[in-house]
Amino acid sequence: MSDNDSAEKNLHDCLDTSETASGFKFAYGVRKAIADDRRDAFYRNEPRWPSVGHKVLHSAVFVGRFARLFAEFDGETELREIDMRKALKAVKDICDARLLAEGVPSQKIDRLEWCA
Repeated sequence: MSDNDSAEKNLHDCLDTSETASGFKFAYGVRKAIADDRRDAFYRNEPRWPSVGHKVLHSAVFVGRFARLFAEFDGETELREIDMRKALKAVKDICDARLLAEGVPSQKIDRLEWCA
């Protein structure tokens, strides 16, 4: 499997994980919109997947859980793009705060694109 094939598989594994963890289905077009937005990061970071992939998939669980909360708050029964974007930001903010608490320099955190 090429690196691009692996990156694409990993991206869709994360989306599957988020959708499953939410207990909701993605609304029409959401999977494609989020995949298109995040694809470059997965391709760039493919060499790191063996060492951090488990953390990325773990974060994807929380993205799904947060997305469901955002959807439910608005009375929705599907995950909308806005729900996923809010969830990605929330999980990224939590991860960044944790890294800061662990002593990771703030200038390095911006480069850790995969936390969420």
